[in-house]
Amino acid sequence: MAPDPAVLVEGRPAWRVDYLVTAPYAGLVQRLDAAALRGQRLALEGWVAKEQEAATAGIWVRAFDAQRQSTAYANTYEQTLPADRQLRKQRLEFAVPAEAALVLVGASIYAARGSAWFGGIDARLMPAEPIARGAQAEKPPPMTRSAPVMNAASGVAR
Repeated sequence: MAPDPAVLVEGRPAWRVDYLVTAPYAGLVQRLDAAALRGQRLALEGWVAKEQEAATAGIWVRAFDAQRQSTAYANTYEQTLPADRQLRKQRLEFAVPAEAALVLVGASIYAARGSAWFGGIDARLMPAEPIARGAQAEKPPPMTRSAPVMNAASGVAR
């Protein structure tokens, strides 16, 4: 895994992740503060590319409870991604469970061989769900600004 100056996102090199046959997948992962996210909806956007048609590459998010049991998971692996090394934006929305003690965000490749490129992941909170008809209306919290979870140039959270 290393920055690849030949594949850029917003002027920064994307991370190239090469699949090795010693593991079922390869990728990057970042831990988020679950306390600040519990019970909210999270929107993720990440830049992803791959070189092998048979490879699966994308972004994902998983929540765990205090016993480190997975309680929720979402990914973009079903989104079509051509094997042309061109970074494309993938998006997903995730409802963070109220019991979440840990939230992980990542980007992975599953393949028999090949490489994938990840150009960073941004996360933001979504506006509150619409109020049910007849319920007392509340002003939804303002949507927060997008915050980088993974920086393409460094591979770590800001």
